[in-house]
Amino acid sequence: MNPRISSVLILAALLSASAIVPLSAADQAPKAISQVAPVYPFDSLRVGIEGAVLVSFNINSQGKVDKAVVVSSTDRAFEGPALSAVKRWNFTPATKGGLAISVPAKQIVVFIDPARTPKSSAAELVASLQPQPRPSARIVSSAK
Repeated sequence: MNPRISSVLILAALLSASAIVPLSAADQAPKAISQVAPVYPFDSLRVGIEGAVLVSFNINSQGKVDKAVVVSSTDRAFEGPALSAVKRWNFTPATKGGLAISVPAKQIVVFIDPARTPKSSAAELVASLQPQPRPSARIVSSAK
């Protein structure tokens, strides 16, 4: 099956089951207008690797995604395609007091090939998400 079609089928099913999680107290939550499906990485699809990526981002007052970052993933191969897709999503913006506002949100993007018997359920993939290591600050002493 075409990797793009596989991603579309899985993403559509997952996005309908799990809404965008806004992390603020807006009067009106953002609503998805378009959600581009990620491209399933060919090598991962070919060998049957499944995965999930948790993406954190802002939905700005124009309904565009900005500041998208990977919070965690099951496999780094899925991070680029998930980020690329999420950055192209569009929303009606959240509102507070009748004004459009920027709100933070999180979304899990799951990659499962519908042409194969899944090795894991979407819930198992989500449960296996691990936080990405943060670059640590290096303390350099200038004392002699």
